[in-house]
Amino acid sequence: LSFELRNPSWAGKPFDEDYADFLDLAAWADDAGFDRLSLSEHHFVEDGYLPSPFVAAGAVAARTKKIRIAISLALLPLKHPVQVAEDGAIVDVISGGRFELMVGAGYRNEEYEGYGISMKTRPGRMDEGVEIIKKCWSDETFSFNGRYWKLKNVNVTPKPVQRPRLPIFMGGASPASARRAARIADGYSPVSARLSEFYREELRAQGK
Repeated sequence: LSFELRNPSWAGKPFDEDYADFLDLAAWADDAGFDRLSLSEHHFVEDGYLPSPFVAAGAVAARTKKIRIAISLALLPLKHPVQVAEDGAIVDVISGGRFELMVGAGYRNEEYEGYGISMKTRPGRMDEGVEIIKKCWSDETFSFNGRYWKLKNVNVTPKPVQRPRLPIFMGGASPASARRAARIADGYSPVSARLSEFYREELRAQGK
Protein backbone atom coordinates (compact mmCIF):
# COMPACT_ATOMS: atom_id res chain seq x y z
CA LEU A 1 0.00 0.00 0.00
CA SER A 2 1.20 3.51 -0.80
CA PHE A 3 -0.09 6.64 0.91
CA GLU A 4 0.31 10.34 0.15
CA LEU A 5 -2.51 11.40 2.52
CA ARG A 6 -3.80 14.05 0.14
CA ASN A 7 -7.05 15.60 1.32
CA PRO A 8 -8.33 18.30 -1.05
CA SER A 9 -10.75 20.88 0.27
CA TRP A 10 -13.55 19.69 -2.03
CA ALA A 11 -13.57 16.36 -0.18
CA GLY A 12 -15.04 18.15 2.85
CA LYS A 13 -13.23 15.89 5.31
CA PRO A 14 -11.35 17.22 8.37
CA PHE A 15 -7.70 16.19 8.50
CA ASP A 16 -8.07 14.51 11.90
CA GLU A 17 -10.74 12.21 10.50
CA ASP A 18 -8.68 11.54 7.40
CA TYR A 19 -5.63 10.51 9.42
CA ALA A 20 -7.73 8.41 11.80
CA ASP A 21 -9.15 6.52 8.82
CA PHE A 22 -5.63 6.10 7.43
CA LEU A 23 -4.42 4.50 10.66
CA ASP A 24 -7.49 2.23 10.80
CA LEU A 25 -6.74 1.13 7.24
CA ALA A 26 -3.09 0.47 8.15
CA ALA A 27 -4.20 -1.75 11.04
CA TRP A 28 -6.67 -3.56 8.77
CA ALA A 29 -3.96 -4.14 6.13
CA ASP A 30 -1.64 -5.54 8.80
CA ASP A 31 -4.30 -8.05 9.90
CA ALA A 32 -5.14 -8.88 6.27
CA GLY A 33 -1.57 -9.88 5.48
CA PHE A 34 -0.29 -6.99 3.39
CA ASP A 35 3.51 -6.99 3.16
CA ARG A 36 4.46 -3.32 2.97
CA LEU A 37 3.07 0.16 3.57
CA SER A 38 4.93 3.13 2.11
CA LEU A 39 4.69 6.85 2.82
CA SER A 40 5.93 9.68 0.63
CA GLU A 41 6.74 13.33 1.36
CA HIS A 42 6.06 16.77 -0.10
CA HIS A 43 5.66 20.25 1.36
CA PHE A 44 3.43 23.28 0.84
CA VAL A 45 0.87 21.40 -1.26
CA GLU A 46 -2.67 22.76 -1.08
CA ASP A 47 -4.26 19.34 -0.54
CA GLY A 48 -2.07 18.59 2.49
CA TYR A 49 0.25 16.06 0.85
CA LEU A 50 2.03 14.33 3.75
CA PRO A 51 4.86 16.62 4.97
CA SER A 52 6.00 14.54 7.98
CA PRO A 53 6.42 10.90 6.97
CA PHE A 54 8.48 9.93 10.04
CA VAL A 55 5.65 11.00 12.36
CA ALA A 56 3.13 9.04 10.29
CA ALA A 57 5.46 6.02 10.17
CA GLY A 58 5.74 6.02 13.96
CA ALA A 59 1.96 6.09 14.26
CA VAL A 60 1.65 3.16 11.84
CA ALA A 61 4.30 1.26 13.76
CA ALA A 62 2.30 1.64 16.96
CA ARG A 63 -0.86 0.29 15.31
CA THR A 64 0.65 -2.69 13.46
CA LYS A 65 2.65 -5.81 14.19
CA LYS A 66 3.85 -7.40 10.93
CA ILE A 67 3.67 -5.11 7.92
CA ARG A 68 6.89 -3.42 6.84
CA ILE A 69 6.79 0.38 7.00
CA ALA A 70 8.67 2.34 4.36
CA ILE A 71 9.30 5.99 3.72
CA SER A 72 9.71 6.28 -0.02
CA LEU A 73 10.97 8.79 -0.13
CA ALA A 74 12.25 11.37 2.36
CA LEU A 75 13.57 14.64 0.92
CA LEU A 76 16.99 14.43 2.54
CA PRO A 77 18.49 17.80 1.46
CA LEU A 78 15.68 19.59 3.32
CA LYS A 79 16.49 17.83 6.62
CA HIS A 80 19.24 17.65 9.19
CA PRO A 81 20.76 14.18 8.67
CA VAL A 82 21.24 13.56 12.39
CA GLN A 83 17.52 14.14 12.95
CA VAL A 84 16.73 11.76 10.08
CA ALA A 85 18.94 9.13 11.69
CA GLU A 86 17.30 9.63 15.09
CA ASP A 87 13.76 9.59 13.72
CA GLY A 88 14.46 6.51 11.59
CA ALA A 89 15.98 4.68 14.53
CA ILE A 90 12.95 5.41 16.72
CA VAL A 91 10.51 4.18 14.07
CA ASP A 92 12.60 1.02 13.73
CA VAL A 93 12.55 0.52 17.51
CA ILE A 94 8.78 1.09 17.79
CA SER A 95 8.14 -1.28 14.89
CA GLY A 96 10.51 -3.97 16.11
CA GLY A 97 12.75 -3.72 13.04
CA ARG A 98 10.14 -3.23 10.28
CA PHE A 99 11.27 0.17 8.99
CA GLU A 100 12.70 0.96 5.54
CA LEU A 101 14.17 4.31 4.48
CA MET A 102 14.49 5.68 0.97
CA VAL A 103 15.88 9.16 0.40
CA GLY A 104 15.83 11.49 -2.59
CA ALA A 105 16.66 15.03 -3.59
CA GLY A 106 13.24 16.23 -4.74
CA TYR A 107 12.43 18.45 -7.69
CA ARG A 108 10.03 21.20 -6.53
CA ASN A 109 11.63 24.63 -6.29
CA GLU A 110 8.92 25.93 -3.94
CA GLU A 111 9.91 23.35 -1.32
CA TYR A 112 13.51 24.53 -1.33
CA GLU A 113 12.43 28.17 -1.26
CA GLY A 114 10.16 27.46 1.70
CA TYR A 115 13.06 25.90 3.61
CA GLY A 116 15.51 28.60 2.55
CA ILE A 117 17.82 26.13 0.81
CA SER A 118 19.23 26.46 -2.69
CA MET A 119 18.34 23.64 -5.08
CA LYS A 120 21.89 23.88 -6.40
CA THR A 121 23.12 22.32 -3.15
CA ARG A 122 21.11 19.11 -3.59
CA PRO A 123 23.99 16.84 -4.73
CA GLY A 124 26.36 17.86 -1.95
CA ARG A 125 23.68 17.70 0.73
CA MET A 126 22.66 14.22 -0.46
CA ASP A 127 26.23 12.94 -0.34
CA GLU A 128 26.96 14.37 3.09
CA GLY A 129 23.54 13.43 4.46
CA VAL A 130 23.79 9.76 3.55
CA GLU A 131 27.32 9.53 4.94
CA ILE A 132 26.25 11.12 8.22
CA ILE A 133 23.20 8.85 8.61
CA LYS A 134 25.37 5.77 8.11
CA LYS A 135 27.78 7.00 10.77
CA CYS A 136 24.88 7.77 13.14
CA TRP A 137 23.65 4.18 12.85
CA SER A 138 27.09 2.74 13.59
CA ASP A 139 28.34 2.06 17.09
CA GLU A 140 31.14 4.61 17.00
CA THR A 141 31.20 8.23 18.16
CA PHE A 142 32.16 10.42 15.21
CA SER A 143 32.80 13.96 14.08
CA PHE A 144 32.18 15.28 10.59
CA ASN A 145 33.64 18.26 8.77
CA GLY A 146 31.82 18.79 5.49
CA ARG A 147 30.71 21.71 3.38
CA TYR A 148 27.15 21.75 4.71
CA TRP A 149 27.46 19.97 8.05
CA LYS A 150 30.10 20.33 10.73
CA LEU A 151 29.40 17.95 13.60
CA LYS A 152 31.35 17.07 16.72
CA ASN A 153 31.23 13.98 18.96
CA VAL A 154 27.97 12.49 17.68
CA ASN A 155 26.65 9.19 18.99
CA VAL A 156 22.97 8.64 18.26
CA THR A 157 20.96 6.57 20.74
CA PRO A 158 19.02 4.39 20.60
CA LYS A 159 20.30 2.57 17.55
CA PRO A 160 17.97 0.88 15.04
CA VAL A 161 16.87 -2.66 15.79
CA GLN A 162 18.10 -3.83 12.38
CA ARG A 163 21.81 -4.53 12.49
CA PRO A 164 24.52 -3.80 11.57
CA ARG A 165 22.46 -0.82 10.41
CA LEU A 166 19.32 0.08 8.53
CA PRO A 167 19.86 0.02 4.75
CA ILE A 168 19.50 3.33 2.95
CA PHE A 169 17.79 3.17 -0.43
CA MET A 170 17.71 6.03 -2.90
CA GLY A 171 15.12 7.15 -5.42
CA GLY A 172 15.74 9.30 -8.44
CA ALA A 173 14.82 10.48 -11.90
CA SER A 174 18.18 11.20 -13.55
CA PRO A 175 21.40 9.41 -14.54
CA ALA A 176 23.18 11.41 -11.84
CA SER A 177 20.85 9.99 -9.18
CA ALA A 178 21.50 6.47 -10.48
CA ARG A 179 25.25 6.92 -10.24
CA ARG A 180 24.99 8.52 -6.79
CA ALA A 181 22.87 5.63 -5.55
CA ALA A 182 25.44 3.14 -6.82
CA ARG A 183 28.20 4.96 -4.99
CA ILE A 184 26.62 5.64 -1.61
CA ALA A 185 23.26 3.88 -1.19
CA ASP A 186 22.23 0.27 -0.59
CA GLY A 187 19.71 0.14 -3.42
CA TYR A 188 18.02 2.26 -6.07
CA SER A 189 14.42 2.89 -7.12
CA PRO A 190 14.32 4.84 -10.40
CA VAL A 191 11.23 6.47 -11.84
CA SER A 192 12.15 4.99 -15.23
CA ALA A 193 13.53 1.56 -16.03
CA ARG A 194 16.10 3.07 -18.42
CA LEU A 195 17.94 4.52 -15.43
CA SER A 196 18.74 1.05 -14.11
CA GLU A 197 21.53 0.64 -16.65
CA PHE A 198 23.29 3.79 -15.38
CA TYR A 199 22.99 2.31 -11.89
CA ARG A 200 24.45 -1.06 -12.92
CA GLU A 201 27.20 0.64 -14.93
CA GLU A 202 28.31 2.65 -11.90
CA LEU A 203 28.08 -0.41 -9.64
CA ARG A 204 30.52 -2.19 -11.94
CA ALA A 205 32.82 0.85 -11.96
CA GLN A 206 32.77 0.82 -8.14
CA GLY A 207 33.62 -2.88 -8.06
CA LYS A 208 30.28 -3.75 -6.47
